[in-house]
Amino acid sequence: MDDWKKTKAHLIRELEELRARVAGYESIEQRQKLTQKKQKKKENSTLRNASLVDIMAGSALSLLTCPNISEAVDQALAILGEGANVDRVYLFENHQDPCTGELLASQRFEWSKAGIISQRDNLLLINQPYRNFFPRWQSELPLGRSIKGLIEDFPAAEREFLAAQGILSLLVVPVMIEGRFWGFIGFDDCHEEKEWTKEEESILVAAAGNIVNAIERKRTEEALRKSEDQYRTIFENTGTPLLIFEKDTTICLVNAEFERAFHYSRDEVEGRMSWMDITLPEDLEWLKRYHYARRVDPGASPRNYELRVVDRFGHIHESYITIAMIPGTKRSIASVLDITPLKAVENALRESEAHYRTLFEHTGVAIVHVNPQGNWLRANENFLKFIGYTWEELEKINARDVTHPDYIEQTAVLIEKQINGEIDRFSQEKYYVRKDGVLRWGEMRSTPIRDERGRLLSAVVAIIDRTQQKQAEDRLKKYLEEMEDLYENAPFGYHSLGEDGKILRMNDTELSWLGYSCNEVIGKKYIDFVAPEGRDLWQQLFFLLQNRGRMNDIENKLIRKDGTLFPVLLNATAIYDEKGKYQMSRSSVLDNTERKRAEIALAEGEALYRNLFESALIGMFQSTLEGRFLRINQAYATMLGYESPAEVISTITDTATQIHADPRNRAELLAAVDRDGWFYAEQPYLRKDGGVMIGKLSVRKVVKGDGVSAYLEGIVEDITERKKTEKALQESERELRVKATRLGEANMALKVLLKSMESDQEEFRERILTNIRDQVLPYLDKLKHSPLNEFQRDYVQTSERNLKEIASPFLKKIASGCFNLTMKETQIASLVRDGKTSKEIAGLLNVSQRVIDFHRKNIRKKLGLTERGESLVMLLRSLS
Repeated sequence: MDDWKKTKAHLIRELEELRARVAGYESIEQRQKLTQKKQKKKENSTLRNASLVDIMAGSALSLLTCPNISEAVDQALAILGEGANVDRVYLFENHQDPCTGELLASQRFEWSKAGIISQRDNLLLINQPYRNFFPRWQSELPLGRSIKGLIEDFPAAEREFLAAQGILSLLVVPVMIEGRFWGFIGFDDCHEEKEWTKEEESILVAAAGNIVNAIERKRTEEALRKSEDQYRTIFENTGTPLLIFEKDTTICLVNAEFERAFHYSRDEVEGRMSWMDITLPEDLEWLKRYHYARRVDPGASPRNYELRVVDRFGHIHESYITIAMIPGTKRSIASVLDITPLKAVENALRESEAHYRTLFEHTGVAIVHVNPQGNWLRANENFLKFIGYTWEELEKINARDVTHPDYIEQTAVLIEKQINGEIDRFSQEKYYVRKDGVLRWGEMRSTPIRDERGRLLSAVVAIIDRTQQKQAEDRLKKYLEEMEDLYENAPFGYHSLGEDGKILRMNDTELSWLGYSCNEVIGKKYIDFVAPEGRDLWQQLFFLLQNRGRMNDIENKLIRKDGTLFPVLLNATAIYDEKGKYQMSRSSVLDNTERKRAEIALAEGEALYRNLFESALIGMFQSTLEGRFLRINQAYATMLGYESPAEVISTITDTATQIHADPRNRAELLAAVDRDGWFYAEQPYLRKDGGVMIGKLSVRKVVKGDGVSAYLEGIVEDITERKKTEKALQESERELRVKATRLGEANMALKVLLKSMESDQEEFRERILTNIRDQVLPYLDKLKHSPLNEFQRDYVQTSERNLKEIASPFLKKIASGCFNLTMKETQIASLVRDGKTSKEIAGLLNVSQRVIDFHRKNIRKKLGLTERGESLVMLLRSLS
């Protein structure tokens, strides 16, 4: 142990010398002052580290000597807390929830300084899931990483919880047992913001390991005490591996710690192995010398020494051996304390020394040493690359010359406060101007170097190049602005609701739909905007959302500001805090107007189609490609002679043999629809009663979206009667053709006969006219000159005139078929031509005047006189 302390002191001395060289002082006086200051700091650090090591040894000793583990741990925590000068030390152990298997942590032990509120009875520190109890710790601690720092720098959730206990800074180190995350030990400072060094952290990790090892060891002792005697209990539960061996080096007994530490079972070791089997060959010579000398004189050999012990798997354990003779026997008992963690601390110190030696020149951070006036004292290579100057060029300019003008005044104020002692360290993010004019964004941290009186001598400034991060932040800012724009102006409505259903946020799209401004809806209950008939449903669904976390495709109606209803489709997701408590919802709202219209139109279309299908006078059907009906309407069932579609579907299982009169027709149909997609034909179909129905078939193949044929659908028209009619018509047509031929022959004969009759009529007409002219008119002329009264004279004149008319061209024209006048109309037309009025004509013909007017109207119509002003008398006279 003395050699280890000397080595540690040497490493610390070299570390402080390196720090003095990094400081870069130019004068011997400054170097002397720095040396004195660093020497004092080194002494304090050395004393502190040495003190912590002694404290660790003291706590380990208390763990080994105190029989009550609770008291031992309390004493060990007290020693660590007082030695580390903290206000509270506590130990948490991990365990699993017996129901869910979730990793939990519970505080097992605590020491707190007088005046500090103890958290020993804090129920929040018992059975706490890491999910609630800082999830970051669950991810970091199992990897062997400590949690440390100032509470003000911790995440918000951790800061709130820890600050409530009055903690300003803390160090939490993981406790690992055989690679398993056992728990953690924490050190709280409630009076000052303490920063822990790596060396302190490593020492406390080792101390924590000792405490937990002691706890685990004690638990093992208590378990074994129930089944073994007092001697074996003590042997088994010393907390370190123990073995008893004979004079001939044969191991006769080992404890459980030995098995655990070196992975040998008792059966493999006891009576079968020598202690020489677990040591390195190069150590055997001096070990055997000690072994045999001890049996001659127990004080002749040292009781404690360090030894490398080899376990079953060949792993070497740096161990601290305590060995003694068992009184009255030739046996020895040895305890093997694994000090591998302490050796790791020593190695860490060596690595730290090498790290600090190269820190200034080889770190990945730009570091520069400046005086209060901004003149450069020293700069590392990273800073020269960052700023783009050589050291010779940098010596000729001031720190203000590489600072962007927008940040010169702000930087000057911070430096002035540092010079006056108002602030110690400070950090600032700003733009630096490179030699080539390019701007670089850097995060600078200024650490002052002061003399014994606190006056600022210089400052070490570390600069982290954040240019890419700044550019990324700018891009992120732009992206967030775009996302905000997308949120507000999305084609969907968005809103968030609190636990009480009040609106926390609503985007512009939904606001525009409802006709409100943002201030009019924020803080209002969303249910107030839901149509009254949908509020009960919305209340139930909101409750389910809070408990289940999601609701999808909920139809409802919202009330616009103008009172009109707005159909919407709602989707929502619940947001919970780390304890699983509902915080808010994220809801999307879709304008459901068009969809509702489409649904109504679809429903109407489906109803129309169903009505058409069921009520159609033609047959309609759907069938599988294998020939089984899927659906058939009443008209088709009736055509086939069945009472209902259900009877057809249940009876017909193969249309090829049960419906088609010729099964080849079915094969022809399938080939056609596979080739063309459609098939048209007139085919015979078998009816239920055995009869045949002739049907006009139109069928198509329905194909799914994946290209797979689904089924056949088509229509069938019963053309049986039409076919019979067509056959009858064809027979009639043949008969009519024969009759037409015969009628043609008869027509020719009639034409000859008519021509002969026309010739005879013309000859007969001429004879009549000649007889009237030669034999009748002369006698009427004589009668006219005989004594007659007035009426007799009128009758004779009328008869003479009529006979002349018969023989005149006028009567011939009037009587021709072109005017189609009746005999009465011809008689009246002749009297009208002679200038007789309707009244006079009525008297001559012994009829009413109304009858004469009726006939005159018909004569005008037949002669084409449609206008009222055209004269019938003039037209009749023109025909004479």
